[in-house]
Amino acid sequence: MRGFSLVELLIVITLLAILGLLSVNSFSRAKHIAAFSASQATLRQVETALELGIVHTLETVGDIDFPLTQITSQDQITNSNILSNILWGFTLPQNTTLTFAVNTSCFSSNCTQAVIGVDHTSACKTIQKTQFGDGAEVVISLPKNAPGC
Repeated sequence: MRGFSLVELLIVITLLAILGLLSVNSFSRAKHIAAFSASQATLRQVETALELGIVHTLETVGDIDFPLTQITSQDQITNSNILSNILWGFTLPQNTTLTFAVNTSCFSSNCTQAVIGVDHTSACKTIQKTQFGDGAEVVISLPKNAPGC
């Protein structure tokens, strides 16, 4: 007899299906890790923009107390005079939500000078940084309940 039996073909197809499922799972995990890395990079960009923006804002406007706000599009930054000054030169990446607050008159450990939260839709964790007036900083990563996490 020449060729393969039905059992041999079913075993090969089953093995290929298992390998395919494993590769999809690995791809999904890599996607979540890459999205979290993008969140970390966004946090660093916001910090840099904030440092530049606060200097500029203090020179032109004076002290400001901007309340905690969720920013989901670049238009929110562009259309807000205060945000475009505070986040000077920052561009919000796609699929990212920025939670942001700043109080430039805070110079003690009893108050929060800035809160920055970054949430990428494909990441399984959000990242949040709290900066206090005395220079202390706290950075935490929080897991989130998202599909595939």
